Amino acid sequence: MYKPTVAEMTRKEVLILVRRRKFLVLIVLLPIFLGGLMAVLPSLTSFNDVRVGLCDLDKTVLSQRFVREVESSFSTKTFDEGKSFCVEELSRGVKSKAYTLGIIINEGFASKLSNLSKASIQVFYDNSDYRFETYLDWFIYSALNSFKVSVAREGEARLKSEVDGVYSIAISVQSFTKNFNNTVSRKVDSFVSTLSLIKSLDISFLSEPVVVIKRGVYSVTNPSTTAFPLVVGVLSVFTLFMLASTSVIFDKSRNYLIRIKTSKAFLINYLAAKYTVFLVIS
Repeated sequence: MYKPTVAEMTRKEVLILVRRRKFLVLIVLLPIFLGGLMAVLPSLTSFNDVRVGLCDLDKTVLSQRFVREVESSFSTKTFDEGKSFCVEELSRGVKSKAYTLGIIINEGFASKLSNLSKASIQVFYDNSDYRFETYLDWFIYSALNSFKVSVAREGEARLKSEVDGVYSIAISVQSFTKNFNNTVSRKVDSFVSTLSLIKSLDISFLSEPVVVIKRGVYSVTNPSTTAFPLVVGVLSVFTLFMLASTSVIFDKSRNYLIRIKTSKAFLINYLAAKYTVFLVIS
């Protein structure tokens, strides 16, 4: 019984590609089409129209500053009702798409910040939309960043002002004890050194002690141009997988697989022929 060789099966694959020219058209155009679609999708899934529902339960000058900060960045609807109403209203609003975000400023917000402690807010969002998860951190950063920086700087100024008064007293005590060669003198010197360190403290050190400076080794003006070959390569591989499977379906519809089985040709030869043709195309 005749058994087709790998070379003959490879020749058959090439002839099919030549005769079924839509295969060749798909191989060339489909990666370009999918790549263009990937480039367009971000603009179709953007969240430019951000609507915020906001409850200020603290009702202080500082919390109102935060409210104004949010209102300056996003379309905002504020509520003055109690906590139970706010939780229910913001949850309902986010579910019904009336609000992109729901924010509750908790009670004690201003007092905690004034005492140089961390304050908290609650943010309601649609966690069923995986696209929004990507943008959530950006939304919160946009709404909070300038406010957080201003509050941190105010706390820094207040802390340094308090330290200045103690520092002047400590310097006076140090001048009195500097001739003492004992434990008290050393303690005073250590205390003055600590106060001097606090006076020169930059508050941003506490949140970002290490600054990362990115230095690319190539002169790339547009990062998307360097990503394009990778995207096209990946899309081409998926296109080839699809076309290879389509080729198998074509062989089955023409009973070619049955003829292969009845001829007792090795399946590995059939796969090798497919692999060779589509590897050359890729």
